[in-house]
Amino acid sequence: MNKPGNQGANWGGEIDVFQRLMNDVMLVGAAGTTPTPIPSFGVPFEFFTLQDAIDFASFAIRATIDTMRFQAREKTVGGPVDILVITPGDARWIAQKQLSP
Repeated sequence: MNKPGNQGANWGGEIDVFQRLMNDVMLVGAAGTTPTPIPSFGVPFEFFTLQDAIDFASFAIRATIDTMRFQAREKTVGGPVDILVITPGDARWIAQKQLSP
């Protein structure tokens, strides 16, 4: 959990796909040259509305599922997605898969 005033996002599980989208990258030149940073445009979490946070979570999940779908690797993500919003005074499902006995 982030401390008050320190907004951001944390993710776990199959993290490599989304880390490549979120982390800064550099172009590597010839041997011995300094890598060139590619311009980075951070995510302004401190300005997110609750709906922005929901959309960001959904985006992160869908980006991972959709990317791994086309990669030559084991499909360890996919299917229906649950999204639960927890606020200081409430908890409610935004998306919840239906389970059957």
